[in-house]
Parts: sequence; structure tokens; C-alpha cells
Amino acid sequence: KQKRARPGDDFISAMLAFEVEGERLTDEEIVDVCFQLPLAGLDSVASTLTIGFHFLAGRPDLQEALSRPDANIDGAVEELLRWETPVNASKRGVVMDTVISGCPVQAGSRIYVALAAANMDPARFDRPEVFDIDRKPNRHFAFGIGPHTCLGNNLARVELRVALREWHRRIPQYRLVPGVELVFGDDNSIRTIEALPLAW
Repeated sequence: KQKRARPGDDFISAMLAFEVEGERLTDEEIVDVCFQLPLAGLDSVASTLTIGFHFLAGRPDLQEALSRPDANIDGAVEELLRWETPVNASKRGVVMDTVISGCPVQAGSRIYVALAAANMDPARFDRPEVFDIDRKPNRHFAFGIGPHTCLGNNLARVELRVALREWHRRIPQYRLVPGVELVFGDDNSIRTIEALPLAW
């Protein structure tokens, strides 16, 4: 009510002015979005940081590049999302008969979209087997695509940028603790590591 009476330059005020098909959002819808937004960026961020730091711990060259004042943190975040896609795959329902790459698919079927595989597709990415923080364009599928794009993707990106920048500013060199056996999660969709012991 206070925001409706005195809108400002903030997210909730913007949501109050936002329209969907000509209609303003209700208070309940805005509260739902505010509740969902942090959650939408939570699992993918935690997963990307864990699997990303696992990868970076073995790459001193990248640690050095990310520790520079002019480091391409934005590019590193996008490439980590492509390279270490946190959500491997996504299930989708087929709403009408169609053909996907020559394979007929019937309405009512369920398909499994392999996002991680798509992010390594040489038809879409030049040298996909190379980790390149300067890759442009980098239109990866880590957050899905189209109407199914993850609601929290922009928040997740901001969180990942802050984490990478601040970590490498404070801890420019690190490595995996020798002899530790990592336990990778067995979830079929979100990639996880139960614990990631690092030393510096």
C-alpha cells in the first residue's frame, strides 16, 4: 500500500506499473514474484559456484586472469554457465504433434531437453571444447530459452558476478585440497558437489 501511494525507483514500484496483456498485476501476484525471484536464482547460483570453483581450482591461468583489476568477470560468468551448466536438462510436455530433427514426436509425450549438451554444440559455438571468457556471442542455454527462461536468471548473474569478483580480489590463488574425494550429487537435473574443500 505504501508503494502504491508513493512509488519510487525500485523493483516493487516497477512491478506496480508493469502490465500483462493490458492489466496491472495484483498485490498477490507481486508478492508471489517477490517471493519466487530469490528462490529462482538460489539453486542455480549455489550449483554454479560449486562446480565453477571446482573447475577454476584446476586452472591457475584463469585464476590469474580473474584476479586482474580489468578482469572480464561478465564473460567468465557466461562461460562458466555454458561450460558447467548447472541444470543439465529440463523436461517438457509436447502440446501438439511435431518433428524434432527428423524424429516425430506425438502430443502428450514428455521430452528431456539436454541443456548441457546444447551448450557444447559445435553448430552453435565456435570451439565449444575450449573455455573462453572472451567468447562472443555466448548465447548459451544455462537458464533455458524463450518463455521457459529461468525467472531468476538476471539475479543469478548479478550474484555470480559479485561472488567471482570478490573471491578473486581477496583470494587470487587456490586449489583443491589434495587427496579429498569429491561426492557429486545424483540429481538428474541440478549438478552439485556435496562439499568442495579448497586451500590457498
